[in-house]
Amino acid sequence: MSKINKLFTTKNINGFYCQLHQINLKDAGLIFRLRTSRAEFIEKTPGNVSHQQDYIKKYLNSFYKKEQIYFKVYDIKLCRFVGVFRLTKLNSRVDFSWESAVFENNCSPNTFLDAMIITYRIGFEYLNRKLCGPWKVMINNKRMMKIHYIMGMTQIIETGQNYFRIQVKSEDYYSKIERYRKLRFGNLGKLT
Repeated sequence: MSKINKLFTTKNINGFYCQLHQINLKDAGLIFRLRTSRAEFIEKTPGNVSHQQDYIKKYLNSFYKKEQIYFKVYDIKLCRFVGVFRLTKLNSRVDFSWESAVFENNCSPNTFLDAMIITYRIGFEYLNRKLCGPWKVMINNKRMMKIHYIMGMTQIIETGQNYFRIQVKSEDYYSKIERYRKLRFGNLGKLT
């Protein structure tokens, strides 16, 4: 089985601090709750849970074309789902991205970082891509930008009126990843 096929057929990826689970139609309420609870940091979420269900139905078309995977993130310490994001541009051979990441404010501190490192490992190591992004981070999301700054992997490539557009190059990832691997971030359980 090819790596991309295995990625799309692996329903759960088990990290040390979190697990990534592919979403389904029943997750519309979770996604809607998370997106509306953090609305100041992401693009506006229209409507209600029903609108989110419609979005998931449209998303499934791109999933079946192997373009993107929408994950919900399980916080192992809290024993519940605390975040969602989309792993995108998977039909490319050069780059990948992640978008629409939104996590509860009070999730375990390592959950978001583990999800991020898992995502980078999938793109750079598992799929052998050269670039992650670019994606947008709202300027008012100072906490997120602080995490990216501390990690030292991202580059700001554009500053808009209310967002930064950032990316990670493979060489920046590889120059920093070993310290996170030693702390058990980025396990790809069930995928490798």
